[in-house]
Order: sequence, then structure tokens, then C-alpha cells
Amino acid sequence: MSPASKSTSPNASPTGSESDRPTVFVADDDPDVRDYLRDLLRSVNLPVRDFDSGQTLLEHYSPSWTGCIVTDLRMPALSGLELQARLKLRGSTLPIIFLTGYAEVDVAVRALKMGAADFLQKPIRGQEMLDSVQLALELESRKRVQRREHQQTTHRLANLNEGERAVLDLLVEGYPYKFIASKLNLSYKTVEARRARIMKKLGTETQSELYKIMISYALASDSDSARPAELSEQLAMAQRSN
Repeated sequence: MSPASKSTSPNASPTGSESDRPTVFVADDDPDVRDYLRDLLRSVNLPVRDFDSGQTLLEHYSPSWTGCIVTDLRMPALSGLELQARLKLRGSTLPIIFLTGYAEVDVAVRALKMGAADFLQKPIRGQEMLDSVQLALELESRKRVQRREHQQTTHRLANLNEGERAVLDLLVEGYPYKFIASKLNLSYKTVEARRARIMKKLGTETQSELYKIMISYALASDSDSARPAELSEQLAMAQRSN
């Protein structure tokens, strides 16, 4: 059996209840490193899938994956940085932990700017790796909660009619009711009535909650907005670093 066959075999995938658990996806061309990481992570009951290259991981990648990725920085054909850039182009938000056998400060800074969760030097120290993975999994879990809340808010906002959305946009900018009424050519009572319907549809009880939801929604929208040109430039930079 080749080193890759163990990594890509269907039997290596989590099954049953494990399939719903966050998984650590390992990409490294060194079979000894893969074996060590697999044993280390499974010793603390973490599901693991390992791949013999970044390309192999990409071929198996699914948007439904949850967890984090641990990858070597220097691999033949597809480097860790290029893997990171290609995953981002596919919309992946999985935290990535990079491993390297060299002190590459400039590359580490570039990886962190592109969203890397951590950058660890080989030889791997077990507890350091476990701590880093735990932090990455917690980060990804928080991101999943934020995405669900963002989707829920998007759905609720879609239930607002045009008049309610106009009032909401001015409310979250901090304008008082009298100004909103004048701006939209409405009565004061109409603004109050629309505000009440807005809060009911968005599931909030106070205006403070409404502000918090809309601020979180705006921040999430900004962070998740697709920037194809920027992502393509990151990929080009990663390719030049090979």
C-alpha cells in the first residue's frame, strides 16, 4: 500500500456520528509526519483525515467540511500558501495551521495576513500542536455560529417590506423618529408602528438589541464579501513564492 492510499481511502473518512464532528484535515508529503499527527490527534479523540499533498486535499475538499487544516508549507507541486489561496477562492473559511522546517519569517507574515490560524516550526511538539488545533477548532466553531446568525438575519430582513427597510436603515444610523418621519414624509406614529413591526420580524425586544444585530450583520457582510481580484493576487503571490 502506498502512503497516499491510506490517506485517500474511503475507510480513512469519519463515519457515523463522527461525520458531523469537526475534523482535522492534514496535508503533508511526509508519511512519517502524517502518521505522527494522526496518532497524536486521535489520542485526544479528534477525527482526522490526512492527505499526501495539497492537491489531493483540494480534490477531496467539500464546502461542508468543518474543523481546521494542518498543512506543510513546503510541498511539491502545490505549496501550503497556494493551497490556502485556492481554498479561499473556493469560499473556504477553515482555519489553517502551517508547519515548516525553516525559520521563514516573511512567509509566515504573508500566511498570517492571508488568514492563517498559526505557524508552527518542525520538529512538531505535541502539546503545542494540540493547543494550536484546539484554538483553531474554537475559532471555526465561532465562525459557524456567526454564519448561522448571519443567514438567519438575512432571512428575516427579506421579510421586511420596502417601507420598513427604509425606516430600519435610518434607525441604525442613529436618527431620531422625528427626523425619520420628516425624511420619509411620514407621521411620527407611522414611524413608531414600522419600528414595532421591524423589531417583531427581526426577533428583538429592544432597540439596543436591534442595533447589535445590525452592526454584527454589517461586519459579517464586510468580512464575507467576495474580493476575486484580491484573492487572485494572493494566489499569484503564493505561486511566485514556490
